[in-house]
Amino acid sequence: MDKERVRKAIQAGTPVKSIAETEGVTPATVRKFIHDNKIDASKLRGHGRPRAVICLDDGEQFTSSAAAAKKYGVSLCGIHRACKNVRFTSADRHWMYLDDFNALTYKGSEDVLDIVATSNSYRRKRAVINLDTGKVYPSASQAARENYVSVPSIITVCSGRGKHAAGYRWAYYDEYTKDEGKN
Repeated sequence: MDKERVRKAIQAGTPVKSIAETEGVTPATVRKFIHDNKIDASKLRGHGRPRAVICLDDGEQFTSSAAAAKKYGVSLCGIHRACKNVRFTSADRHWMYLDDFNALTYKGSEDVLDIVATSNSYRRKRAVINLDTGKVYPSASQAARENYVSVPSIITVCSGRGKHAAGYRWAYYDEYTKDEGKN
């Protein structure tokens, strides 16, 4: 694969699938190349029209994901994934495409915290309880931060595939209260 030719095609806005066919590689290989070389791929979406993003934590708006990624020194893919709700955050900040944000605010919610609470990424958050101390945390990530343990280890215990994380027993709070109601 001729990297310079691929770089020029990306900058010209040529679709990834077309680049892959020309180079005789898979689209995944081209996307990996874009990611590994930190190439501004904003021109690939929508025939060269970048999609504006907003940081929900401070309200700062960017004309493109690339501009946000450059300011915070993170990958472009990280910002996109946070906006698409594949990940919760990028650069420890919450992100949303500006048009999606404006659609939510148009519905009457002016408070950014209300928008964050109704975004898809936050619907996946589940409160967890430390069964040994009785302390309830709003999310596994919060519990992990306060107990110096990884998020997956707490989730593994909550889902019944493990016994302890950080020396404690854990459960999803909604399942725990449901089970308590049965007894």
